Order: sequence, then structure tokens, then C-alpha cells
Amino acid sequence: MKTTMMNIRPVPAPGNSSSTADVFNFDQLNLVERGILDSQASNIMPLSLHDCVGFLKRLPLKPPNADLKIPTTIARMVNVLTEPTAAADFFNAQDFEEEGRPEGAPGSAYDPTSDLMKKKLKATEKRTCHHKAPGIFGHIVAPGCMSFYNKDGLTYAVSEGRWWFGNMKASWMAQNVSLNEDLIKPSNSKVLIVRVLPGEIGLIREQGVEMLLDVGTHVFNSGTVDFQGKFKFSVNTIFDHGRYHYLRVSRGQYGKVWCETMQNNVKVLVPRLLDQGKSFDFVLSWVTCELFWVLSLFVHITFNTIGEHYVDSHLFKFDGFVKCSDTIIDHGSIHRISVPKGQVAKVFQENKPRLLGEGDHFIESTDFQYNGMEDTINNNVIIHGTITILRVTLGKIALAWKDSDPTFIDEPGLYEFDSSDFLFVEFKDAEERLIQLGAKKIVLVQTGQVGVTYDEGILKILQHGRHIISKSSHIFHRFLSTQQKSIRLATLSNVQRMSRKATKKSGQSKYTQFDDFSFDARDENADLTVCETKDLVKVGLRADVFYSIEVRRINSYDFNFHCCCINILIIFEWFACSIYNRILKNVSIKSIQMSWWIWFARLRLQRLQTSFALLL
Repeated sequence: MKTTMMNIRPVPAPGNSSSTADVFNFDQLNLVERGILDSQASNIMPLSLHDCVGFLKRLPLKPPNADLKIPTTIARMVNVLTEPTAAADFFNAQDFEEEGRPEGAPGSAYDPTSDLMKKKLKATEKRTCHHKAPGIFGHIVAPGCMSFYNKDGLTYAVSEGRWWFGNMKASWMAQNVSLNEDLIKPSNSKVLIVRVLPGEIGLIREQGVEMLLDVGTHVFNSGTVDFQGKFKFSVNTIFDHGRYHYLRVSRGQYGKVWCETMQNNVKVLVPRLLDQGKSFDFVLSWVTCELFWVLSLFVHITFNTIGEHYVDSHLFKFDGFVKCSDTIIDHGSIHRISVPKGQVAKVFQENKPRLLGEGDHFIESTDFQYNGMEDTINNNVIIHGTITILRVTLGKIALAWKDSDPTFIDEPGLYEFDSSDFLFVEFKDAEERLIQLGAKKIVLVQTGQVGVTYDEGILKILQHGRHIISKSSHIFHRFLSTQQKSIRLATLSNVQRMSRKATKKSGQSKYTQFDDFSFDARDENADLTVCETKDLVKVGLRADVFYSIEVRRINSYDFNFHCCCINILIIFEWFACSIYNRILKNVSIKSIQMSWWIWFARLRLQRLQTSFALLL
């Protein structure tokens, strides 16, 4: 019999499909949020520094001002930079993003043919005092070396050759210094020569201002430059040099950083996750062929990033790397939850529960809490705050309270609730004979039984079948079998027999029967009915009474039937024992041996059965 428990329908399957896989598909639930695609991640939460204050497409690397392959250019720059304004003039004239410059080559501003360099070299000739020495005179500078001399507190340099001074104020301070060193800094001088190899960046501070040196040879002669080391790309993935920061995120990782962004024209320091970047190739080809000519157009565009991020900011901060495969990543107010297939994540955002489905979820909130995962395959109920997801399978009934009313849900499918007035209690098997929640009951009366209930105090019998009771004043009492049963007649009650069996195990005591008729505790004949014959001899009989209840009609006010429903076994046993006692009171011990009285006892018990028939 189809019975509707309550007007609650399961979530419809996509396309009105009725297959089991679609009925229990969690993707159709409105309360389970779907994950985002990889292409949508950057739109929801940027994974780069493009919109941050101080974002750089590349680092502002200072080009070299000398060529290591030509030692004379190094000595020439040492002498040119003795002019106090020379370094500033070259800095203003140079192009940090000069295109087409070979790696390690000086910038165009330092080309000897440039107007600025010609002007500086002409002025330098008036300040220097070294000249080519004739014959065997002068100081010899070996190939691959350089010597430095001091004049009027300034440091000058000469390359390989034989030199002498034309001024008495000049004196040698460092002779034949090898150019094969990455760092040259003669003692008691202002000269600093730094060689940056490919795959490196030089880190210096000039008058306290941080600067980055590109590959090549860099010459300084101001005394205000402090060399702070070199960064190797092959060894390190991050460096911080004042306001300049470099970060390389490897594949399969996120970098956790803090950066500045503009919000309502105000700079705000926010957390951010940086990924390894993307790469793609775009190829376009077009060919046109005629009789005597062929026109071909081929375009190849490549965009490739290897996870390198550059920024110019004093507030930038790096907090470490995390694996992209981690289930949850927390960084300040940023949260990324990766939910595997077959599970949902339980989170609270601003004290509101949320269920996150399969995929990646990026959430930005300062009030966020992760409460673990739930298995959607093995769990039939998921409870998270006010959210309840029920999966009612075939043969199960869900018991719950909805708006303070008991609710039974038996139709297979998925059910979702987001209400503080819904409370799931438990699942019950649909084959259970009695299912009850509050005042609502499901009574399953099987064939061969009747259900005894009281509707507002009035006895009411339920026939076989399924019955739903919703009235609080309609009380179920018991099931009563209408099939044939038997009762073993015994003088001892059930409680006495259980007590006697307990003493039987100990073997220490005896159980005394009524009227001083004693049985040993180890006696197996404890279920006998004790009767007294005509000649006052006590005998024990093992007798069974078979009975059945026939339900035809009933008077709701029949007190006798009401008593039978409650104490049916007690009444049958009492009447049967009374009949046996009355029969044996009129039988002698000798007649018992003849066994004729048994037929008389059967006749009397037949009358007992008739008198107990329930005529409805």
C-alpha cells in the first residue's frame, strides 16, 4: 500500500532522469556549491601581482658600464668616474630596458662614440697624469691585470703596459690587480669593480639606495657604493633587496605573499597566492597558391612564464610556499579548499554554514572556519549547522522534526534543508513493525496478527496492513497474534522458573514447591503442574494447552476482551490449571493409571476454548 508520509519531494534529477545514479547525484543540490574551473580561478582570485602597487614586468637591472673583454674600458671608466657628476650624467642617459643589447655588453650611453662619453673622456684627459713610459722606465702592468694610483685623493687606473707619472702628487696604491676576480676593491680607495656572471644579479646600495646589477662588469668610483652580494637563479627562488623583490614559484606550488593594492584610492595590504603562471603557443599560418606564384604568411606567438614575479614595494612580504595538492590553504583572509570527488567540505563563513562540492574553491573572508570533510558515498546524512542533506535509499525511512512536527520521508532520493527548524533524528527500516516519532506512528500489522490501540481512550483494533497514526491521543498498545499457540501449564510462574534455573547452576540450594511439595534444584521436572487427587495424593502432570484468538467482531466497551488483550496468557493458564485441579479432585490414583480421565480433560478444555473465543 503506497502511503505518502509528508509533502516533501526529493531534489529532481537533471533532465527528469529516473536512474539511480542521477537520483543520488550531489551535483544537483542547490546547497552544495560547485568548484571552479582552472580558467575561472584568476577571475575570482588573482594569482599574480599584475594589479598590485609596484608591479614590474621585469627587474630594473642597471646595465654594465665596462666590457670585461676589453680591459681598457674598465680603466677608462675608473678614470671617467673621478668626475663627481659623471655617474649621475650616465644614470640619466642610460636606458634600463634597452632592447637588442647583447648580454654582458655595456649600455649605449657608455659607447665611446656617444656624445656623452666623448665629452667625459676629453675632460678626463686633463685630470689624469699617467703616460706611456719609454724604454725600460716606468711601471709594468701585466696582461689581464690593472694598477691603481692615487692623486689628490682620487683613484685612477691604468691597464696593461708600461706607465709612469707626469705629476709628483701621484703614487701607486695597488699594482697588478688581477681582473679575474668577481669583486675588486683596492684598499684605501673608492674604486669598486663588480663582475656579474650569467644567471646572477648583483645587489648594491648606492648612497643607501638599493640597485640591481645586470650581467657584465660594473665600475664605481664614488666611495658611496656598498656591495651586498649576488643572487643566483639556479640556487635561490627568492630575494629581497630593499624595495625590489623577486619570487619564482615552481610548478605544483603556491607562493604566499603580502602586497599592496588600491581599493577606493587607498593603498591596502592584502594577502595573495601566486601560482607558477601559464604558457601557451599561438600559431597562425595562411598559404595562397595561384598558377605561377605562392604567398605564404606564418605567424608564431609564444607567451611563456615560469612563475617569476617582480615587484617594487617596501611592504611586500613573502610567507613561504605551499603545495597545490594540499586540501586546504590558509593565508590571511584567503582560503583555498580542494574537495576531492565523493566528498563535500564543511565550512563556516561569517557564522553561516556552507557546503563545498567537488573542485577548487577560493574564498576571501576574515571570518572563516574549516570543519572537515564528509563522505557523500558512505554517509546517508550530512549535518552542518542548519544545513541537512539526506539520502533516503529504498527500504529506509528518515525520521525528522520539521517546524516542530514529526516527519517521515520514505521516497528514495536526495533531500536538502537549510533551516534551524529541521532536526534529523534517525533512519529506520521500512519493514519495522512499529516506527514512532512523537505522536506520529507507522504500524505494520502482519497477517495473523492484529494491532491493539486506544483512540482517545477507546479500544480500536487494527487489521493487517500498514497504518499511519497522526493523532497524539491515538496510542498503540501491542500486537496480538491470531495464530494457534501453546502454553506449558506449570505450577511455578515464569519468574520462579528463572530463579530456579539460576539456583540449579550453583547446586547449593533447593527450591520448595507450594504445600510443602519440594523439588530438588537439579530436577528436570520443574515444569509440572501439581494437582491433588481424590485420595489426597499429589501428582505432577506435564500438560500443554493450545489456543488461538479469532477476531470477528468486538464491542469497544467489552471489558472482558480488554482484559484478555492485556493478560491473555495469565487468564488461559489460570483457567486451564483450575480445570485440571477440579478433574483430578474427582479422580483416584488408581483411575489415573487407567488414563480414561484424559479424554474428559480434553472435553473440558474444548469448552474452555469456546468460552474464550472472541466473537467480534
